[in-house]
Amino acid sequence: MGEGVEELGRVCAASLRPLRIDLAGLLQADELGLSLLRALRASGAELSDVSPFIGLLLDSRREHAAN
Repeated sequence: MGEGVEELGRVCAASLRPLRIDLAGLLQADELGLSLLRALRASGAELSDVSPFIGLLLDSRREHAAN
């Protein structure tokens, strides 16, 4: 897991208040980061200032074809 993703997960898990995460500076994210953001959103966190590109990535699910 990426260092930034791990740190975000730790900070969010320790929060006692509803989360509002500003993603204005987020230009790209790997699947681990996207998975964490999806999970945070599903648990009630508000994701703000999401770029159209990141929004697309968050709303899409990768389908893995079995080989």
